[in-house]
This record gives sequence, structure tokens and C-alpha cells, in this order.
Amino acid sequence: MSTWTDTSPNPQNLQETTSHQDPPIKNCLKADPAYGKGVADALGISLDRVQ
Repeated sequence: MSTWTDTSPNPQNLQETTSHQDPPIKNCLKADPAYGKGVADALGISLDRVQ
């Protein structure tokens, strides 16, 4: 029997878990700045961090 494990990030390691998302957000920003901003906002990532 398997059990459910909470894999949501906690505030202490949020930067580590989102660093791999930076390059795709950069690509979104290049293709469509408004869309890239929306993706970053949805993920809670500052645009200053990915630009």
C-alpha cells in the first residue's frame, strides 16, 4: 500500500526548487513578454531574478 507524500516546496528551499524553472521563463519572456510575466507570476518567481 502506498501513501501520499507532500512534495510541495517549503519557504526554506523555494529558491532551490524554482531555479530550474528560470530558463523556460526566459524563453517565454523572449517570445511574448506578457505571457512570460504571467508564467513567472503564477510560479511566484520575480522577473528580476530571471532577466
